[in-house]
This record gives sequence, structure tokens and C-alpha cells, in this order.
Amino acid sequence: NKNLIILFILLLPFSVYPAKDKEPKAKPPQSLGKKIIVQKWGHALKGGKSKKRYFPEVASPLIGEGKIFVGTHSTDFYSLNNQTGKTLWQFDSNGPIASQPTVHGEHVFFGNNKGMVYALDMNQGKLVWSAYVGGEILSQPAIAHGLVYVVTTSREIYALNQTTGEEVWSVYIKGFEKEFT
Repeated sequence: NKNLIILFILLLPFSVYPAKDKEPKAKPPQSLGKKIIVQKWGHALKGGKSKKRYFPEVASPLIGEGKIFVGTHSTDFYSLNNQTGKTLWQFDSNGPIASQPTVHGEHVFFGNNKGMVYALDMNQGKLVWSAYVGGEILSQPAIAHGLVYVVTTSREIYALNQTTGEEVWSVYIKGFEKEFT
């Protein structure tokens, strides 16, 4: 009797689910056989080895003005043609880039993991200004009322003059992770 109960308990999970080879085969929807997305182009960007697991090899790209802007962990920031994928220009930020850029007016703004914020001419990739804020910048800069706002991993928020990059104000936020993330 005891052996029969144990055998029943052991076989119960197998009787609830049918064997994989005996499952009826469902017909796929008509759209599954068709290509929905067609790759127009592909472009390999120079990656870099991260010592920190949470840093991506390539930051989130931003599309604006017919261009794709993207930074990499290898310190390079790229502008690519949106239609062809051709590199329009490349800028070395001297530090890994994990944050998504922001485009405003004729400039593209981004930060790197060495605490630098950059404003570049979005058409030529030339440096307009750079500012050192100290902590790593992992999030996208925000722009409003002539100021560029960045948050650092040092728990600081900086407001930089959009035209010159000069610091207008900064504040240390104790426990900002709970308030701003």
C-alpha cells in the first residue's frame, strides 16, 4: 500500500502534463511567416571591456535630425546617418559612456563615467564645451530654461549653463536614489 502511494505521488506530475512529442501542433498565425522588420543596415561600434557589470558596452542611442547619436564603453561617441548607418563623425570622450545623450538646438549633450559632461556641435562633432562634475554620469542629461541638468553617482545634481558649461548650482542629495530613480 505504501509503495503504491509513493509511486502515485511520483507519477502524478507526469500525468498532469502531456508528453512534448504528443502535444498537438498548432498552426502559426499567417503573419509569422512574413518578414515584419527588414534590416536596412548594420554598423559595428568599437566596444570596451567593463569592469563593472552594470555598465553597458553601448549606451542607449538617440535619434534626432536624421542622425543617430550613441556613446560606447570604449569612450567613443558617434553620430551615424539614420538612413545608411554611415559614421558622420566620432568624438573621443576619454571615458566610458553609459548614458543616453540629449539633443537640443544645434548641440548634443552627454556625460561619461569619468564625471565629464560634453556639449558637441551635432553636425560636425566639434567640442563646444566640457565640464567636470566629479561623479559618474549614468543617466541622460535634461535641458530646461537654458540649463543642462545632470545627476551623478556621487549623489549630486548639477545645473550647467547650456551655452558655456559653467556651473550655475549644484546640490548634494542624501538618499536621492529613493527620490530620483
